[in-house]
Parts: sequence; structure tokens; C-alpha cells
Amino acid sequence: MVVPPAATGSGDGRALVVLHGAGSRPELETEHWRAATETGWTIVAPQSTQRLSAAGRYGWHDLERAKTDVMTQLEEAGHLSEGDLVIGGFSQGAGLAAHLACGAGVPSAGLILVGPTFHWGVPEAPASGGSVASVIFLGREEHPRIAEGVEKLSEIIRGVDLAHGD
Repeated sequence: MVVPPAATGSGDGRALVVLHGAGSRPELETEHWRAATETGWTIVAPQSTQRLSAAGRYGWHDLERAKTDVMTQLEEAGHLSEGDLVIGGFSQGAGLAAHLACGAGVPSAGLILVGPTFHWGVPEAPASGGSVASVIFLGREEHPRIAEGVEKLSEIIRGVDLAHGD
């Protein structure tokens, strides 16, 4: 799913990649990120091909398949040029965003994680080259395992001198 910038001709090639959480789909998630289109961003919201038992609901359970899904859909949408992508997501989609930005070959200039879960663990290696501005939003009463994962990811981000929000 692609949501163009709100004003015709206002896009400058910047794309916000929005990854849905488990049990969701792009149509539901993009509404939470739509304000970005008001400032010239295009939203690209890949959909997992991993269907859950509930009709119309999808998840990112197999990491390699999830990476392939995202890369293929970004390529089809024409948004794989280096430096113009910010990758974001909610819950399982945020965990996937971290894996994509940290060594999976998706060139990104930014990372926005909202309540990330780490279904496959925290990424081991940071993205190579360039800095990635990173912001992680986490509730105060989040499960301790999730908070520990966020702390570990923050250490990885800080350890390679990537920009981040505290």
C-alpha cells in the first residue's frame, strides 16, 4: 500500500516505510502515520504474506520471508534508493523494522519504533555505514522482556555512534 504526499507535487522522494503489527494489516496502520503525508512524505506500507488464522490479519512470523516481503514490495513501489527511507513500525512490525535497519540490507536514514517486540531476538549487528537517526517509543509499564530488548537495541545503536533520541 502506498499513500502519496497530501499536496500534489509536494513529494521529494522521501518515504516512510510503515510495518504493521501482528494481527493487523497496512490499511489499519497507515492511519496512525498519515500526518507524515502533510509534510511531503510518501507512506509505503508493505503487507506480510503470512496470513494468520483470523481473516484479513497478517503477521511477520518467519523473519526471512518477512524481509523478502518488505524488500519485494519496496522494490515494486520504487522506494529502495539509499538515504530516502525512514523505517517505522508498531509492535512486531517495529521489531522487523529494527532487523531491516540493522544489517538486513535496507538503506535507511531513520528508524521509528513504537512498542517494539523482538519475536526473533534483538538484532546482533548494526547497519553498516552512515548514521541512522533512531527513536524508540515504549510505554512505562511494558513487559520487562520488551524493555530489556529495547535497552539492548539502544546500546547497539549508541555503540556505533548512530543518532538516537533519549
